[in-house]
Amino acid sequence: MDQKVTKGEINELNKWCVHNQGLGHMNPFKDFLHTIQHRILTESDKLDTLEDIYWLSQQYQENNIYYNAVTSDMQTLQGICHGIISDGVIEDLEVIELYGWIEKNKHLSEIYPYAELYKLLSDILDDGVIDDEEIKSIKSFFQEFVELNDKKLMSTIKEDTTGISFSKINPIEIKEPIHGKWVCITGELNKGTKETLYSRVERNGGVRKNNVSNKLNYLIIGGAGSPAWTFASYGRKVEDVISRQKKGHDIKIIKENDFYEYLERTGS
Repeated sequence: MDQKVTKGEINELNKWCVHNQGLGHMNPFKDFLHTIQHRILTESDKLDTLEDIYWLSQQYQENNIYYNAVTSDMQTLQGICHGIISDGVIEDLEVIELYGWIEKNKHLSEIYPYAELYKLLSDILDDGVIDDEEIKSIKSFFQEFVELNDKKLMSTIKEDTTGISFSKINPIEIKEPIHGKWVCITGELNKGTKETLYSRVERNGGVRKNNVSNKLNYLIIGGAGSPAWTFASYGRKVEDVISRQKKGHDIKIIKENDFYEYLERTGS
């Protein structure tokens, strides 16, 4: 977006290739991995190669009859955000270009996290100045649906954005007993099975629920699976909860690891 390709961005792209090497026998991954590894990591004209990769992605989007347009656009949004934060530096031009993309894709307005990101960027650009705190707020937002393969950089960004949160977006800690609370678990867990975790919920007085409703108190999201929890296979439930939050329902999103920390704190 800023017409520059940094070393950090190239390194992140290389790590993405390594992370997804197991998909290299299938298209479109086969074409993308080959193009990235044999061109962008060796050729000097990185920008030209990136434009080729973009063209290749457009071919799959336009010619694949099984491609869902909305899903494609949301994946594009995630990819754009990943690219922007991949070197840990967010330039003003990148923010402006991202806002331009958001403006052109208002058909996504009912889908998380489009509306939240649109409001965040609108507020930031309203006065025509992008300060350091606003850049930190963008980084904090990106953390919720982009996970960098560079763990050191991810940790640095997390430390840099401590104290900056988005109440309806960020998963939170449990600060009260779950006795009598309705709890739903979704996504792939890091520890054990859903049945095991539901058993611990019930031992602590929680009420098991398999679906989201207005009466739900907690949605626990698994820590495994997709690196970005808002785009994982359980994304529909997350979107459902956020939609209900906007209507005034007090449903809290809890990360699996935070729930286990709660159990340890309470000796449960």
